[in-house]
Formats: sequence, structure tokens, C-alpha cells
Amino acid sequence: MRVHRSRRRHPIEHAIAVLGGGMRRCHECNSRYAQFGASWLRMADLRRVSQKLLLIVAMAAAAALIMAATLWFSHANSTPSNDAARIRGAEITAKSSMNQP
Repeated sequence: MRVHRSRRRHPIEHAIAVLGGGMRRCHECNSRYAQFGASWLRMADLRRVSQKLLLIVAMAAAAALIMAATLWFSHANSTPSNDAARIRGAEITAKSSMNQP
């Protein structure tokens, strides 16, 4: 396999360079590879994995946002009634303690 160095073209390739990897291109098949020491990773595979990982992270963030909004609105709706019940309970307790000899 004859390879030569290649420019970084994608954000993933820039991240690979930060991690110490280098980009290579095969003369015969024109495929791009990331090289980490003696290991070679095909860029098409890395992009596919990174897209799936990005989708998973986005879905988890959306689920967390929906859960936070649900908790926020359920707390906002239940707080006044709980406060009113607590105040009424305190008033009843205060009146009953005043009436006791």
C-alpha cells in the first residue's frame, strides 16, 4: 500500500491531529486513514462512529431537557397548593393551641 500525507479537512481530522494522529491517503484506493503510531484507522469508519455518537449525545441532551422542563412545570404547579395547605394547617394548629387551657 502506497500512502502519502494528507491535509486535515474535517473537524474530526483536526481532533485526531490534536490527539497526536496524522492523516494519510492511499494512492491505490484513494481512501483516507488516520495514523496513530503503527495503527491505521479508516476515516469513513471514524466519521460513521462520530455521527452515531453525536446523535446519542443530542438525544440524551434532549431527554434531559424534557425531563428538566417536566419537573420544573410540575413543581411550579404543585407548590402553591402545598403552601396553601401548609398555611391552613398551621392556622388550625395555632387556633387549637390557643383554645386549649
